[in-house]
Amino acid sequence: MIHLARPFQTALLLSTLTLAAAIGAAIALSPLAAGPLNPPAGSVASTYKTLSEVEPRIAINAANTPGDANSVFRITQAGGYYLTANMLTTTGKNGIEIAASGVTIDLNGFQIGSFGGLAAIVGSSTALERMVIRNGRILGGSAGISLTSIPGVVVENVSIESCSGYGILAGDDALIKECVTLANTVGISTNLRSIISYCRSCDNSSDGIWTQSDSVITGCVCVDNGGVGVSAGNNCTVSNCSASGNALSGIGAGLGSTLTDCASRENGFDGISTASGSTITNCA
Repeated sequence: MIHLARPFQTALLLSTLTLAAAIGAAIALSPLAAGPLNPPAGSVASTYKTLSEVEPRIAINAANTPGDANSVFRITQAGGYYLTANMLTTTGKNGIEIAASGVTIDLNGFQIGSFGGLAAIVGSSTALERMVIRNGRILGGSAGISLTSIPGVVVENVSIESCSGYGILAGDDALIKECVTLANTVGISTNLRSIISYCRSCDNSSDGIWTQSDSVITGCVCVDNGGVGVSAGNNCTVSNCSASGNALSGIGAGLGSTLTDCASRENGFDGISTASGSTITNCA
C-alpha cells in the first residue's frame, strides 16, 4: 500500500513544532505583568478609614451633646449633627437646643416626639444665625422648630404635626422648602426676605403660611386652616399657590405685591385680597 499523504503530514507536524517553539521563545523574552515579589522595606501602611472619616458629622446623644435643665440634648459647637434613632422629649424640656451658629441637623429620617415636652428644636438666643434642619418628622409639643428671630434658617423636607404653637418659626432670610405642617396653631411663620417653596400647610388652627415683606411664596398648598391660607407682607411674590377651605381669606398680600397663577376657592372670606399697587395675573 502506498501512502501519498505522509510527506504532507510530516511537513504539517514540523510547522506546528516550529510555531510552538517560536511562541515559547516570545513568552520567555516578554516582560512579566506582575510586580516584584519582594515588597519594599519598611512597615506596611494601613488603608482603613477612621470613623470620623467615614462619618464626619457628630451623632446627637448624651455623650456628644449632653442636655441641661432645659433640654434633652444641647448643641454648643458649630458643625454637622445627626440623629441615630427616634427620640422623645422629657416633660418640661425642649428636645434639641441649639446654642451655636452654623449648625446643621439631619434628622436622618427619624422622628422627634414631644408629648408633654416643649419645642422639639429650639434656638437658645436670637443672636445666633445660619441653621439648617432637614429630613425628618416632629410630632406634638409646644412647637416644632422654634428659631424665633434667628436669621438665615433653612428647613427642608420636614413634617411637623400637632404642635400647640408654631410648626416652623424662623427669622429674616429664611428658606423653607418641601415641608409639611399639619394641625398646629400657625403652620409656617417667617420674617423679612424669606422664601417658602413647595410646602403644604393644612388644618392649622390659625394661618397656614405667614411671612413678612419682600418674601417669595411659590408652589404651596394651604387647605382648611382656621385663619388665612397664605398671608404675605408688602412687596411679596406669591405664585402657583392653592388655598381652599380656609376660615378667612384664601390668599392675602400687602402693598405692591405680585400674585400669579394662583387658585383660591371656598374660603370663608376673600378669595384673594391685596393692598394698593399690587398685580394679580392668571388667578382663579
